[in-house]
Amino acid sequence: MKYAVQVNTGPCSGNAGLTAYRFILAALDSGHDVVRVFFYKDGVYHAFRYASPPEDEIQLGRLWTELALERGVDLAVCISAAQRRGLLCADEARRQGKRDDDLAAGFRIAAWGSGWKQRCWPTVAWYSREAAMKSFLFVMRRPPHSGVGLAESLDALLTAAAFDQRVAVLWLDDGVLQLLAQQQPESLALKDTSAIFTALELYEVTELYLERESLQERGLVPEDLILPVRLVGRREINALIGGFAVAVPD
Repeated sequence: MKYAVQVNTGPCSGNAGLTAYRFILAALDSGHDVVRVFFYKDGVYHAFRYASPPEDEIQLGRLWTELALERGVDLAVCISAAQRRGLLCADEARRQGKRDDDLAAGFRIAAWGSGWKQRCWPTVAWYSREAAMKSFLFVMRRPPHSGVGLAESLDALLTAAAFDQRVAVLWLDDGVLQLLAQQQPESLALKDTSAIFTALELYEVTELYLERESLQERGLVPEDLILPVRLVGRREINALIGGFAVAVPD
C-alpha cells in the first residue's frame, strides 16, 4: 500500500510529529511505500535547520533528515505556511536578499494539493493513494480573525478547487461567525476574509454546509450570513463527512 502523511503541528506542541514518524517507520518496515510527508501549518517547524532541542530530548528534526536521506522519503514543506513563519529555502532566501536559508537537510518546499484519502485525526493525518481521490470537505470551526489558521485553510481550499477537485465547505461551532455579514476587520488592521468566501462560486465551490444548531446557539439566522448555505442538523454531520474522501480541519 502507498501512503502519504500530513503533519500539522509543531515539534513542541505534543507528540503528533513523533507519532507520524513512528508510523512511517512501521509502514516502511512492513513493506509499504511512503511516498510523501507533507508539513503544513505549524508542522513546518519540523523543517527548521537551526532548531536545537535539549540533548536529553528526542532529536526529531535529525530523525526526519535521516528518514529522507537514508530511506528516500520525500519531505515536503508547504510554501505559504513556511513563509508565514519565516522558513526560507535557499532560492527564496537569495530572492529576498537574506544571508542564509533555514531549511534543514532532506526537506524541500512544495505547494499544497494532492488527492489523498484521510486515515486519522486533525493534527497528523495519513492517507492512502490506492484509489483516485477527488472530494474534499473543508471543516471550518474557528472564529474569524483568530490567527493564520483560517487563511491557510482558504489557501488549501482554493488550491484543491483549482485542481478541479470536488470541494465543499462545512461551518461548525464558532466557524459560523466567519460568514457573519457587516464585519469590519479593516478597522483593526485585519484582513477581510469574507471577500474570499464570496469568490468561492468562481472556483465552482457550491457545496456550502452549515450546522443548524451552531447557528441557533449564537442567536443567528441564515439571513445574517453573506452566503446562501445548506443547513444540516448535528446528527447529520457524521454522514456528511463520511461522503467525502478527505475531511480537512481548519
